[in-house]
Amino acid sequence: QRQAREAAEKAARMAGAAAAAAGMGADPFANIAGAPPVVPGLDDTLSSLPQLEAFNGPVVEAETLARVIRCVEAVIQKTAALRQPALLPPPLLKASVDDGDEIAGGFRADLPDMRTPSAACSAPLYGRLAKSNEDIEALAGAEQAPPIVRPVELTLVPDSVATVEEASGAMRKAVHCCVLLANQADLLPNTFQLRASLLTHLFCGVLPAPLPLTHPRRRAECFWASQTVRYETQAELLRCLRLLLLQFGAAALSMTATRSFDAARLLTLASFATTADAILRLRVNDHPSPFCLHYSGDADGPVTPFGFEMGPFGVEAEYLRFHCPERTGRLTQVLDYFHGIKEAVTDDHVVFRWEKSADFGAGDARLLSQVCLQMGFPMDPDELPFYLSGESRELGDNYPEMPVMRDIVFFFKALMTPTSESLPELRRWRPRDAALWWKYRPGQGFETHGFARRMEVHPWKEGDSGDKGTGWRSSMGGGFLASLFGSGDKRPRCPPSGGNPSNLAGKEVNSEEDVLHLQKLPTFDGLLRPSESELLLTYLTAPYLRVPLVLKHFADPQRVRALGHKDVQGVLDACFFEPGPWQPPSAVDVPYEVPAPSRAHMATPCGLLLHELSNAPAPLVDAAEEILAMTLELDTGRHDSPCAAGLLYAVRLMTRMHCFVRYALVESGLGAEVDGVEASSDDRGDSGAFSESRESPGPGPGPG
Repeated sequence: QRQAREAAEKAARMAGAAAAAAGMGADPFANIAGAPPVVPGLDDTLSSLPQLEAFNGPVVEAETLARVIRCVEAVIQKTAALRQPALLPPPLLKASVDDGDEIAGGFRADLPDMRTPSAACSAPLYGRLAKSNEDIEALAGAEQAPPIVRPVELTLVPDSVATVEEASGAMRKAVHCCVLLANQADLLPNTFQLRASLLTHLFCGVLPAPLPLTHPRRRAECFWASQTVRYETQAELLRCLRLLLLQFGAAALSMTATRSFDAARLLTLASFATTADAILRLRVNDHPSPFCLHYSGDADGPVTPFGFEMGPFGVEAEYLRFHCPERTGRLTQVLDYFHGIKEAVTDDHVVFRWEKSADFGAGDARLLSQVCLQMGFPMDPDELPFYLSGESRELGDNYPEMPVMRDIVFFFKALMTPTSESLPELRRWRPRDAALWWKYRPGQGFETHGFARRMEVHPWKEGDSGDKGTGWRSSMGGGFLASLFGSGDKRPRCPPSGGNPSNLAGKEVNSEEDVLHLQKLPTFDGLLRPSESELLLTYLTAPYLRVPLVLKHFADPQRVRALGHKDVQGVLDACFFEPGPWQPPSAVDVPYEVPAPSRAHMATPCGLLLHELSNAPAPLVDAAEEILAMTLELDTGRHDSPCAAGLLYAVRLMTRMHCFVRYALVESGLGAEVDGVEASSDDRGDSGAFSESRESPGPGPGPG
């Protein structure tokens, strides 16, 4: 603003000098409104007029210079107004927008043309590439309808059933929920986990376990054997079994197998098999199936029942980890039922022995020949295997219970392979991928295809348990140490067991002497001294004593800090929640020499933890209380403290132990005194069958 004023003053001086030189006589700016006053020093400027005449250019008129001065002053005023803070909106235009209106002052305020030229937004020479708006909208394609999310009501499946008809309804509702989850796997989260959990709950908690075939009160007290049903109910049960098997197979092989999940899926498939066997033996009061009559041994004539073996499930069960007592009780019921089949069925009537050979067995031929003899089907020995594979559809179409039972038993035995290489790859399988396709090749046996590959049952024989009563696959923790000791396993089916000292030491450890010869002992990142680690491995070599000894070992102010280590937690979980060797419901041979040649007499019918709680609970409970008190003393009130993981694990361990204590008291008839629990059988559901599955139950859950 100062520079503009100085320029205006200089222009005024030059204009005054020009007017004086022209002889105008008067000041040319005297009558101009807003003209600046004559400034001092004008005489000095006039004295330089002779020099101005030297210029050849024309002299600027006074009116022009005055107009310039006014414009400069107006710009200065506008600039000063813009620099001031605006408190009010700008004033409205005083001129009219219309061209024809007269404005006060005698002049028109014509507004410029505000219309945009037609070529302002066009690109010359690019007209051929441009598309009209109508053509551009067509490029988006048709509108896609949003997906419809169907609700899945998992609570449709009841928590308990009282009749076979209710069991059929529960299975039908489970099929409905699984179909909705499978068809919306891309829309809903965790559909595979939900299906696996639902079916595990259905077969291990809702449907009662059948009593063994040799149980004296089976016809009167068994849920399945004490009722009579119509054939349509039996057929519906088997149809739902087949559909649920496809759903569970696809879900179970689509998730990573941890130790707890591997135990859950094996127990669920074992419950599938026992439930299917019990359904085939149902008493039908209208038109029973000839296949079911011959299978159960109720057909006319001199016939005896058929059945199948559990294969390596007895030794696999030793290292199945269950964190809830209901699953441990169900495992005992399943093992008792398989033992009853073994006692009631002769060796030549055992069917589906694929763990021994893929050939057509003698039991399979006898069962199919009896059905063919009654119904008039061709009985050519070369034709019977094709009935079982389904390539000759006559028998399977008329009696669909045969292929259902065949597929269930095959799935159950195929998933007990020690390595994951023998199982389908981990991917999002669909239920239709789990359907099995069978083919029989004379001289080679059966070929089974499913999950886009060939499925096989790993060979196993009865003598694989060894002289110590422990299966080689279970003792290796699912195949981990089998790769070290020459069994050929490369990838285990599930993580190795922490209760096996060989897994911790990295070398084969079977006795205390093997521990003494170890050159390097695990210290769990320095949390245990070598002497303490040596003592821990020694305890693990005696599975029948490991529960109280290991718990007391960590009930120490120094060693209790090691509970935050993952490997130590795996050791305690294995010691507590892996049932160990199973004792069949028969007489136990008392050893006549010490040390005993085998450990068969040290097995338990219901797991090591329940056995300890039923017979000697005091040392176990005292050590648990000491561990909980010590870990609480280490609590600093921060979630990220070094002792936080150990504290959380101690609380989790004590909570699970409390569930086992409560379960043992309820099964012993003391449930009314624990947390206000009713001791009636209606409140317990099928858990009462735990003590009834044995002929002579002793104190506690199962025989003492």
